[in-house]
Amino acid sequence: MRTTPLALAAILAGVGAAHAQVVISEVYPNPGGPAGTADVIYEYIELYGEPGMDLTGYAIGQLIGGTDPEGDDVPNNAVEIDEAFTLDGLSLGANGFLVLFNDDSGFSEIEFLLPADANGSGFNDQFIPSPGEDAGNLENDGSASWLLVRRRPNHDIVNGVSDYQPGYAFFKDINQDTDFDGKLDFGIEGGSASQLDPLQIIDDLAWSNGGGKEYVRDSEQEISETVGFNPDFASRVAYYNENPMLGQRLNS
Repeated sequence: MRTTPLALAAILAGVGAAHAQVVISEVYPNPGGPAGTADVIYEYIELYGEPGMDLTGYAIGQLIGGTDPEGDDVPNNAVEIDEAFTLDGLSLGANGFLVLFNDDSGFSEIEFLLPADANGSGFNDQFIPSPGEDAGNLENDGSASWLLVRRRPNHDIVNGVSDYQPGYAFFKDINQDTDFDGKLDFGIEGGSASQLDPLQIIDDLAWSNGGGKEYVRDSEQEISETVGFNPDFASRVAYYNENPMLGQRLNS
């Protein structure tokens, strides 16, 4: 899945009005090239929606669901929030796009490839404060879920800035599923003190690899039994930005 970064932006720009919401349109966690060298300059997360929409109060995270090839509900790899970024102070560009890019090496090639009317920001600037951690590269292996969220427990907006109160848990290296049941923890599972739920999931994009878990709004959205499926890149080419939970529509 070697795709030129942002090559589909022009296609996505023409898919229709955003209907006053924002979605995850592309993720690029595993650029081609020698391990560790391409990641730090080509990784990105792309959002699309209503042009100019203020995203203060929103956050996006990559949640790793481990692997469980034996199917015994005991994870073989770490289950954790690999990276989490605040969108405070950011807005969608005039063309409806916002791109978060990996600038761990001090710069990113992606910021030079952005259209003039798209907004962008680096991982380091948007990294949610996490004890003893800094922003890093996106995880390439295992099951992955990308959650665009707001209204997190123990979080508030004060004068346009996030206030992270005691008990806040949507940040890097937190185990979001201590009992490995495929659901975000309420803070009571297995003695876990990490309360991720209830929160508002605005959009999600997920895939399973090696029997790991996915964390989405509805289990019907999960991509299950995908043996050997571990994508480098994912894109919604024709996503019409309407809430799939709105219910049935007759006569289109």
